[in-house]
Amino acid sequence: MAGADLLVRLQSNHLGTAQEALPDGSYLSMARSGKEVRLRAAREGRTLPRHVIYRVITFAKDDKIAYLGTTLLDPDQYPAAELVALYRERWEIELAFDEIKNHLGSGGPIRSRTPEGVRQELWAYLAVHQAIRQFAHTAALARPALDADRVSYLRCVRIIRRSIPSQLGSSTTRLTRSYTEAGREARSRILPARRSRDCPRAIKKPAGAEDPRQTRHRAAWPLGPQPDREAEELPPGRTTSTEGIASRVTTLRTRSSPRRWGPGSWVWGCR
Repeated sequence: MAGADLLVRLQSNHLGTAQEALPDGSYLSMARSGKEVRLRAAREGRTLPRHVIYRVITFAKDDKIAYLGTTLLDPDQYPAAELVALYRERWEIELAFDEIKNHLGSGGPIRSRTPEGVRQELWAYLAVHQAIRQFAHTAALARPALDADRVSYLRCVRIIRRSIPSQLGSSTTRLTRSYTEAGREARSRILPARRSRDCPRAIKKPAGAEDPRQTRHRAAWPLGPQPDREAEELPPGRTTSTEGIASRVTTLRTRSSPRRWGPGSWVWGCR
């Protein structure tokens, strides 16, 4: 709808129906929208296609098989190996947020106080960031070509800030020469190659869920003597009998606030 292409991770049960194998090992697949999705779209006045054709790419991740789905269907123009490498660099969007917020902006909230002003300020940040990144990309392509990630963004910002005031009113020839010189300066200090990053997926614990360790401790320590502790030598006045433990609990209860008693309190977990 918006003209954007997708490259997303797929679960093994969302691979659709295979339609055609491609030379690079990927294949075209077809999927149909579910009933609930179609009904929601109808309520919202949207029309969905009867089916969607997308491309499935299989690759190895550690000792497991992972899947990518993409709307980039041409294997010659978009090889599977390049798309896998591109997907693994998706975390770098966090670096772009840092570049815009801390190196272009003030590092704090948006300064505008009206909706229109906020939109204008955000578009200005994005336009300037795109121009700086284009400058770094051009500098990286100069021979010998290297990855644009190795050209320091902060260095490019400083070069541009220093150069703009001196170029006001300059001719096209001088601007072109200055642009080339600035690109060489940006390449004068190359950053080390970025290391690969991988964060294993983990199931987050729902908010308010009870800690299973507390449940285990409450179940494991009922009032009464424990078989492996009966023979321990205790100080005078201490006992492991049921009556002795009940007496100590009663004494503590009379000295404590009633709110401290109940499941999860420290008395319930004591030995």
